Amino acid sequence: METSDRAEQTDVTPAQYPKSLREAVLRLVLALELADLERIAKLRKRAADELHFGLGTWVRNNFGLWSEGSELMRQLGCVHADDASGQIIDALLAHTKKHKNVELLRADAAAELQALLGGGDHG
Repeated sequence: METSDRAEQTDVTPAQYPKSLREAVLRLVLALELADLERIAKLRKRAADELHFGLGTWVRNNFGLWSEGSELMRQLGCVHADDASGQIIDALLAHTKKHKNVELLRADAAAELQALLGGGDHG
C-alpha cells in the first residue's frame, strides 16, 4: 500500500523525533491523509504487512530509527529499524480500529499530542 504525498515529505529534525510509541502513533495519524487513515483502519493484520515498504520506510526515515542512540528504538526495545517500524505500524493499526471517524481521530491525536508534549514546540 502506498501512502499519499502528504506522508512522503517531512522536515523533522533529530530533536523532533518521537520519543515514545504513543508519540510516534499520534504523529503518524497527523502526517497521513484522511483517505490513507481510512484505508489503514480497514486493513486486516495480514494485509498490513504491505505497509512495510511504503509507510514503513517513511517511518524509519522520518522518525530517526536509523539514528544511533534513538530514544524511540530504546523505548521499543528494538535493535533493528525494521522491527521498530513494524511495532509502530501495528500500534497505528490498533489505534485506527478504535475510532469510527478518522476526522475525529485526527482531532483527538492533535489534542493528545499537544498534551503529551506539554504544549511546548516539539514539532
